[in-house]
Amino acid sequence: MAHWESVAPTMIAPVTGSPAMHCGPTQAKHAASCTGVVPSTHQSGDCDTHGRITKRGSGELRAMLGEAAHHAARANHPLNPYFRKLCAKRGYRMTVMAVAHRLLTGSVAAL
Repeated sequence: MAHWESVAPTMIAPVTGSPAMHCGPTQAKHAASCTGVVPSTHQSGDCDTHGRITKRGSGELRAMLGEAAHHAARANHPLNPYFRKLCAKRGYRMTVMAVAHRLLTGSVAAL
């Protein structure tokens, strides 16, 4: 059984059950926001800073996306080039969340 086959059922219920998911072209961004895999934003005047992920929504879904994102470190994974490039630049933990965000937005776009 592929790892994404165990992540998919966990992802479908929270993502499709939210009323924010029926907003048209920004649907994937709303899914990422509702799941909490986006950075928090603090703005004041011209200053714009980004912090840790918001951790809103399902913790179980975030954990499953994180596990699926760890598999991108494997050499035969389609997201491995993106993972390696970002890991060298930002570090492993931030890269895992970035790949989890990409997996979620890509999956929602495919729905």
